[in-house]
Amino acid sequence: MASIERRRGKRAEFSLNRLAAALHGGIGLAALLASLGSMAAGPARADEGISQVSRGADGRDGETAFTWSSATEGKDADPSAWTQSQPIRNVASPALEIGSVGGAGGSVHTKGVFHNLPGKPGGKGGAASLSVAQSAEISGVLGVSAQARPLIRVFSVGGTGGLGYTSWTESESGIGRGGDGGPVSLNIASRVTATSDPAARTRALPAIQVLSQGGAAGVSKDGRRSADGTYKDRVDTDRGGSGGDVSATFDKSASVGVTGALAPAVSVSSLGGDGGHASNSGGYPSNGGAGGAVDFANWGTIAANGSNSTAVILQSAGGAGGGGANGAFAAGTPGGRGGAGGVVKALNGGTIATRGDYSFGIMAQSVGGVGGSGGGAAFVDGGDGGGAGLGKLVSITNYGTITTTGAGSSGIVAQSVGGGSALDAFYATRPTVNQGGGSGGNSGILLFASGGTGGQGGVGGDVKAEHRGVIRTAGDAAHGVLLQSIGGGGGTGGAASGSTAFLSVALGGAGGVAATAAK
Repeated sequence: MASIERRRGKRAEFSLNRLAAALHGGIGLAALLASLGSMAAGPARADEGISQVSRGADGRDGETAFTWSSATEGKDADPSAWTQSQPIRNVASPALEIGSVGGAGGSVHTKGVFHNLPGKPGGKGGAASLSVAQSAEISGVLGVSAQARPLIRVFSVGGTGGLGYTSWTESESGIGRGGDGGPVSLNIASRVTATSDPAARTRALPAIQVLSQGGAAGVSKDGRRSADGTYKDRVDTDRGGSGGDVSATFDKSASVGVTGALAPAVSVSSLGGDGGHASNSGGYPSNGGAGGAVDFANWGTIAANGSNSTAVILQSAGGAGGGGANGAFAAGTPGGRGGAGGVVKALNGGTIATRGDYSFGIMAQSVGGVGGSGGGAAFVDGGDGGGAGLGKLVSITNYGTITTTGAGSSGIVAQSVGGGSALDAFYATRPTVNQGGGSGGNSGILLFASGGTGGQGGVGGDVKAEHRGVIRTAGDAAHGVLLQSIGGGGGTGGAASGSTAFLSVALGGAGGVAATAAK
């Protein structure tokens, strides 16, 4: 059964009955209106935020020791939609939180005596949408604690798939598939103002977040990862959940202002869930889920004032592939493949501005997930690393104005990356390149045993920009426009671990193929 949590602020009302009683009691209309005016001019009070989150029920965990009861699937969540037409002022974040969360799949934590019971899939997140009317001014303070949340947040998250053990019929596995995130949309036509708590922030927290995220595969409700893995022909069936399509539109009347370090103004993301792991000999991990499409349009004003505070962050990223199982006399199993990033499109017809180092105007990324590491082996071959996911098209059109003032604060940064080497959009310094394909597993000590081959790097997609407006940058190393299509580096081959007698013929694995960028 799905549930809906609602929390909303109180509204002050002056009823017609009270008005009639006041007039009947001898108070003149002019005096009454003057009294109401003085109440309106009094000191600002903090409003209460609004939260509406639909949740699918979690699946039941299974039991093999006594009752032999199977685990059950997480339930899909209902859609969640909200239109805000009244102001919410001076609130401690969140002011608006609208979401839909799928239920977690049930798990089985022990092997059976006569047969095994599998983990079950997570539920899907439902569609989530929020519309903020021009009359609904929103203002508040972003916290600094690990539990702090954005001022405005609209999201859909798939439930995690449970863990269990592979059935002897190979029809079900120890990895429950992650639930898919649903479609998410945001439309803002009002003024939004976010200030930061005076204490230092240690992690980035956007003022406005739009998110669809697939659930991870093969994870219990208490966070334990799958051990038994899945079968070779089910590595994609039992993958992480896919991120849904997301969109954000800021009307001409919209005005977003954010102050503070590590406080991006707007974050719009679709993220695939991670694949399930395998650690028991012979088990296969599963693949990462894909990111969905990201669409952004701005006709208003968006400004961020602080270091590492990009005005607009757009991301579609695939989930990471699961890690392969180690073997003894059996070979290590290969790592799972990273999920593909989705298409990212942005249109700016308004004004975007930042003040602070490494605070981009627009950062747009499509990133394939990294491949999982191959399992090692005590005596025979290690497993190959999983391939990195593909980056997809990133397209940006600018008809408006983008202005930055800090060092390293480029106006537009657009990347399509084949796994694992994208800039950290929330804490950018200088670019670094990481491997995209998973590492091959280490080999054992027998003759001619070899380490696994590193996973192949993913292919970067097309990156396009159309500029007919104005871009101004004032800091060092701040590009007007930086476009990158990057093929992910191949993973490292697994090392051989031969004994003294066999050292000369125990072979290290080959490095993975580094993929090319789109042409």
